Amino acid sequence: MEMTKAVYLEWVDSAGFPEWQTQDEIDELVPYCVRTVGLLVKETEDCLIVAVAETLDQGESCFKKCYNGIMSIPRVAVTTRYDIDLTVRDEDE
Repeated sequence: MEMTKAVYLEWVDSAGFPEWQTQDEIDELVPYCVRTVGLLVKETEDCLIVAVAETLDQGESCFKKCYNGIMSIPRVAVTTRYDIDLTVRDEDE
């Protein structure tokens, strides 16, 4: 049985405009409140790295462990965190 940790995060992200804006439009600009649910790939002092998907260990497979949909979220941006333990069972169990 393999344990995979997942996380639910609420965090604050930057917001911006790619073109010229009036002062009125700028006055309405606020950061985005975001939520993310993902597999916890790595945790450092500064950030949480989450993935949307990971390859499964297939024993003698020639493939290395791979992740997709990677995002690095700065810890200072995280306002809420819930750790989720997922249990992956073999089909025989």
